[in-house]
Parts: sequence; structure tokens; C-alpha cells
Amino acid sequence: MEGGNGQDVREAEQRGDCTCISDGVILGAVYQEVTIREVVMRIVVTLFLLITSLFTARAQDETLTARDHYQDALAEVHAEYGEDVRLVLIMALDQPGGLPVTVNALTGKSHMWMYAFYQPAGDLLITAMAVSHPALGTMVQIAGDEPAPEDMNTAAIDENWIDTDEAAEAWKTFGLQAYYDARPGAFTLAIILGGEVGEPALWGAIVEDGVDQLTCLIDAVTAALFSCDVTTNLEDVTSTKNFRLGPPYPNPVATGGVSTVEFHAERAGHVRIAVYDMQGRQQGVVLDQQVPPGTMSLAVPSQLLSRPGVYFIRVETAGGVLSQKLIVTP
Repeated sequence: MEGGNGQDVREAEQRGDCTCISDGVILGAVYQEVTIREVVMRIVVTLFLLITSLFTARAQDETLTARDHYQDALAEVHAEYGEDVRLVLIMALDQPGGLPVTVNALTGKSHMWMYAFYQPAGDLLITAMAVSHPALGTMVQIAGDEPAPEDMNTAAIDENWIDTDEAAEAWKTFGLQAYYDARPGAFTLAIILGGEVGEPALWGAIVEDGVDQLTCLIDAVTAALFSCDVTTNLEDVTSTKNFRLGPPYPNPVATGGVSTVEFHAERAGHVRIAVYDMQGRQQGVVLDQQVPPGTMSLAVPSQLLSRPGVYFIRVETAGGVLSQKLIVTP
């Protein structure tokens, strides 16, 4: 997406659907016909119901692999939505929505797993979850559903995907163990399984230590290495050539939500800001123009965040390239 033209921007401003800049690039958008307030309220209500359910569940002191309760989650989805559903994403995050749950890429285990399914008949994105936590209990339940985003990848993930403890062994071989050994403060941000139409599904582990970040991707069926790369957050946030890019907020952000980044330019210059997926494919352009000196807050358009997964907000300037990682949850 290259942004809207001047007429598009004027119409969008009149509707109150966006935050715009002078050359007509739309910096914020409404997800389909749902307002931001409705999206936030839906998330808040879901989390409230989840926490209420968790505290009434039986106690269980163990973490889970992705497959430990997957069949239970699938059975819940089949019971409510029928057999014609397909798995499109699995995700475990560190403290999602502020919940006291963690994930560990070294073991491939987490206190909570989220499973996203697509139902063709209703064109729905369905989210189920499995939880096991000493303070919260153990449970498997459906978190909710919503209309599937128009450009969402609905291809089914190969049912032969390896479990996360096996994926962890592969990640460690390809560089994860060395990363942890060299960085005592390292912790896992996320473990994600996803794919695109016509391409193999990938298991991804994202870890950091507050200074730099490792993203390790393997084939979800064969465990073959796809990539395992380190990026330095200090370089991502601060440019030596008069530009700075702050971290996105919120991060993670819910599918179809809006995340904002702060960009500072000490002098005028041309800036291009685009969003990329884990495979390096451009999802759309947020900004491509001359900017004056100063600080601006840019909202990543919700249509660029319409699918769960890991994305990169990349800024290109005459002074160099900056990037920030953004996680989109179901």
C-alpha cells in the first residue's frame, strides 16, 4: 500500500478515520467497520473473561508444549464451529495483555498457547487457548471469533508440524543456545508458527536481552534452518545520522489494531517507512516523503496489521536504515 491520494485523505479526515500528514499519506485507519474503541473493548472483555476463568480453574504447576493440549483446543473448536476449520497460526507470547505467563524458546514450552483457526463457511478467524500456570490453573477454551481480515492467509498449516520441544532443539543447534550462553539476561519474547500460501510453514523463536534480539526460523515439518539472525536494538532505536525511531506501542498489538511509533529527525530529509513480514516481504508503505526537523508520532495503518505474526517497521533515510519489531496477536 502506497498510501492514499489527496482526495482519499480529505474524505478520511472528514470521516475521522485517520491521522494524516500534509502530502496525503494515511497514518491510521479503521479496521473494516469496527472502531478502535470497539476493538479495544472487545480485547478488554476477552481478557477479563479469561482471567475470571483462569482463577476458577484447578491448580497445575507446569508449562506446555504447543501440542500438549492442541487436540483438546481443536476439539473445542470442532464442537462449536464444526469440522471444516483449518489451523492457520500458533503463538505463545511473554506476558500477553499483562497476564503473568511466560514462554521459553530453550525448552519450547509456555504457560499459554494461542491457536488461530479459519472457518471458510463463516469466513471467521477463531482463537482458542490452552493454559497451565501454578497461580492461574489449567484450562482449554475458545477465546472468541471475528470476521477474518480480507487479506488474511487462510492456507492450512501442514498437520505434521513438529512440536515445540523438538523445534527448540533445532533452534539451539542453529544459534539459540549460543545466544543464551553469551547473554545471561536473555529471555523469550515469542514462539510463533505460521506460513503463507504456497510456502512451507515456519516455527519462529524471538529472544532478546535488552540490547539485541535473535530471530530464529525453521521449517515447521523438517526442522531445516530458514534463518537465524541477530539485530541490535540500540542500533534500531538510535541512528548516528540524525534520525531516531522509538519502539512501537502497543507491542504486541491485536490483529486489526493500530500501533504507533515515534520518529525524530534532527534535520529535514527524505524518509521512507514500510512494514515487512518475517520473510522480508513488504506489506505496505506508511510514509515516503520529505519531512521537516522534529518529532512525529506515526500510526501504522491497521490494514497492514490484519494478520497475526511478526512484522518489522523499517525506516530508510539518507543517514541509514532503522527497524523495530512488532508482534501482531490473533
